[in-house]
Parts: sequence; C-alpha cells; structure tokens
Amino acid sequence: MLLLVSSLATAQEPPVLIQSLPPLIFDHPLPPPRLWTGGVEFGFNGSEGNSDNFRTRWGGNVKRETQDWIFKTDGIYSIANANSIRSENRGLLNSRFELLKPKSPWSLFFSNTLEADEFKAYDLRVAPHAGLGYTWLKNDTSLLKNRLGAGGSWELGGPNNDFMPEALVGLEIEHKLTGRSRIVSAFDYFPDFRAFHEYRTEAKVHYEVLIDPEWNLTLKLGILDRYDSTPEGKKPNDLDYFGVLLWKF
Repeated sequence: MLLLVSSLATAQEPPVLIQSLPPLIFDHPLPPPRLWTGGVEFGFNGSEGNSDNFRTRWGGNVKRETQDWIFKTDGIYSIANANSIRSENRGLLNSRFELLKPKSPWSLFFSNTLEADEFKAYDLRVAPHAGLGYTWLKNDTSLLKNRLGAGGSWELGGPNNDFMPEALVGLEIEHKLTGRSRIVSAFDYFPDFRAFHEYRTEAKVHYEVLIDPEWNLTLKLGILDRYDSTPEGKKPNDLDYFGVLLWKF
C-alpha cells in the first residue's frame, strides 16, 4: 500500500507556471501612411521598312484621399509620325476635387478638363464642371460611383469660341479581380443645355496586372473613346487603344 501511494505521488508532474511575455519593442517605428499615391506610364510602338511609323505615349496620375476630401488628377500625351509626317499630337488632363460628407454616400465635386489636339478644329478645350456625387458601393475590392452636375466648355482657337453650357452625367467602376490585377472604367456624358441632341462623351476602360512587385511595375491595357456630335468638319469619334508600362508610387 505504501509503495502504491509513493508511486502515484512521483507520477504527478509539478505544475507549470505560465508567465506573460513582455511587450514587443520595435527598434524602428512603423512608417506613416503615404499622403500621395500615383504612377507614371510610358509606351511606344513603331515600324520601319515599306512604311515608317513611330508612336509614343506618356501619362501619369496622382491621388490624395483623406476623411474629408479626395483630390485626383491624370493626364496623357501621345505623338505619332507616319512616313516622317506628323499624324498625331494630343494631350488630355483631367482633375477633380471632391468634398466628402462623413458617414454619407453623398459628396460635392469640382472638376476640370484640358484637351489639346493638333488635328481637332480647336487648339484647346477647357471644360469645368461641378455637382454632386453618390457612392453606391465602396470596399476593398469594388467601387461604384455616380456624378451629376453642370458646367460648360470653351473651344479656344477654333471656329466657335463661345462658352457652351453643359450638363454632366458620370459613372465610375473599379473592381479588383485578384491580388495582382484590377479593371477600371469611367463614362462621362456632356449634353448641351441649349440643344440636348448635341453632346460629347468620354469613355475609358483599362486592365492592370502587376508584373514586378519589387519595382511596382504594372502592365496597363486599355481603350479611350472620345465622341463629339459637333466636330466642326472633323471626324466625330477618336478611339485610342494602348498598352503601356505603369510604375506606381
């Protein structure tokens, strides 16, 4: 009996004392969040032989977003020569400042577009607009937003330099397909307040896929279509399709 009790006593393991670990101490503090984000893009294509063609395209975008406002701007410039003759020379700059309302899908926006094209009837178009925006959906993977506003445009250096009052109806869609790719599209409709059968549209869609995470290099493939129902003797539609490398920062 004594042998059995002693064997049971020795079989019991001593209790283990669990001590809390000291808090982790970082020698280097975490970097603050970036105030500005954006990217720079570049692409070219060409041919030599029976026909000589060369086309380049530069672009960039910048964005800053806080709890109270969003500012974003993007621009492109493209130039092309065919058989030593200039065939394209155009630039487009879009900017928008948006005031946000806390815990509300509504926002107030102010936007402006500058468009220059050597082969248009005008030298420069300036188009400011303002209005309301409504965000239907915004999360880590998707964005769906509408804009409704008014403003106008001036076509400088052309046959009609008068101010043209316009309405603005806009739509933005973004969706992250995977951890490395996403699709972005936007559509803007500008009808003339004086005659709604006269209007302008701008539609764009592009696909981005990250190809080098170390350098933040992204392949960007897209289409940009601009239509003007009053082209003043020129073609009403301009369609650009492109493939460029985008470096994000």
